Amino acid sequence: MFKRLFLVAMAAVPSVLVAQSSLDGMKFVGSVVEHDKTEANEDTLVFENGMFQSMGCVPYGFAPAPYVAVKVGTDIGFSSSASSEHEGTIEWKGTVHGNDLEATFIWHKDGQADISYSFKGTKQEGLGP
Repeated sequence: MFKRLFLVAMAAVPSVLVAQSSLDGMKFVGSVVEHDKTEANEDTLVFENGMFQSMGCVPYGFAPAPYVAVKVGTDIGFSSSASSEHEGTIEWKGTVHGNDLEATFIWHKDGQADISYSFKGTKQEGLGP
C-alpha cells in the first residue's frame, strides 16, 4: 500500500520532493527475498551524504548511488539506481514508515532476465534523525 502511494506521489506531485538529508544517517537492517522464493538473506540499507547503499550488494561491485526522497504525509518514499561495472544496475524504490522500510528492487544485467526482490527492515536504533 505504501509503495503504491509513493509511486503515485512521485508521478503526480513533484512538489513533495524533500532533501535527501531527510534519510541521511539512517540504517535499516532486514531481509531480502527474491520474487516467488522463500529464502531470505540479511541486508543493511544505508543512507549517508545524499547516497544510498545496500551492503549486501557491495561484494558484487555496487557502489553508493544518489537517491531521491519524497515525503507523502508522514512517510518518505525513495528511489535510487546503483550500478556495477560487471553486474549491471539495480533500481530501488521504497517507503519509510516510522521505523520500518519496505522496498522493491529490480536487478538488470545483460545476458539474463531481470530479477525482482523485496526488502523489509527496521531502522537501527540510535541512528539518523
